[in-house]
Amino acid sequence: RRDGWMNSISIIVPSTPIKPTTWPFSSLRGCGLGSLLLDHAVSEHGATLVDVNEQNEQAVGFYGHYGFEVIDRSETDGMGDPFPILHMRLCPTSHG
Repeated sequence: RRDGWMNSISIIVPSTPIKPTTWPFSSLRGCGLGSLLLDHAVSEHGATLVDVNEQNEQAVGFYGHYGFEVIDRSETDGMGDPFPILHMRLCPTSHG
């Protein structure tokens, strides 16, 4: 089970699973690791688009707080499974 991942659509960056219940991540939750990874993806790779499982309210909130906004929605995920996906874009005035 993946609890979280990061992927850039504007460029191809492999998904980076972050499982906060597994050491060493369990002790790092809330310490800025996600923001650090996202800062790097945005500043070094020009990432501006993310897909987020709509049911993952914590991830939707994280990206929204960072400055992403919902631009579209899909009823299914990339595998065709019934998991609604929010397509989000970084607002031009946010973080870079």
